[in-house]
Amino acid sequence: MPWGVVSLTETVGEEAEDEAGRKARYNEMKRLVSESFAEFAKRIDKQRTPDLRLLGTSGTVTTLAGVHLGLERYDRRQVDGLWLTDEESDTLVKRIASWSFEERVANPCIGSDRADLVLAGCAIFTWPLPPCAHCAAKIVQAGIGAVYAGGTPVPDRWRDSAALGAAIME
Repeated sequence: MPWGVVSLTETVGEEAEDEAGRKARYNEMKRLVSESFAEFAKRIDKQRTPDLRLLGTSGTVTTLAGVHLGLERYDRRQVDGLWLTDEESDTLVKRIASWSFEERVANPCIGSDRADLVLAGCAIFTWPLPPCAHCAAKIVQAGIGAVYAGGTPVPDRWRDSAALGAAIME
């Protein structure tokens, strides 16, 4: 996928002052990400199940967890192991997408360092690929012993990191 939080944020341009403009900007981010994943989504559609879970180890997902919990500051002990339903995640993302830049800065789990990037992070959907080496190390540190990656073929550019990740998980 050609997007990370910085490149996606930069691609959609300046943030609008009003809520309608912010919503339109966020929807453009989602459109770009969906477009980028369209072919891949077709290939893995047969592997989707109702009990599929996505695992996030850092960045946007931990920021969202802190916001969801209403933390006064990020606390890994409270964030690790948190489960959100699809409905909770959708509600949370829509709420954050409606906030102005200043409202995101004011949230202690977002702050000024991530206020401009968190929307792009929300727009990027993570597919069930095997964990890379970096993520596998964090997964093991968190005490998780196994990860189901859905049998999705790993793109060539990530193959070495996924193989190392698999070795770490063993």
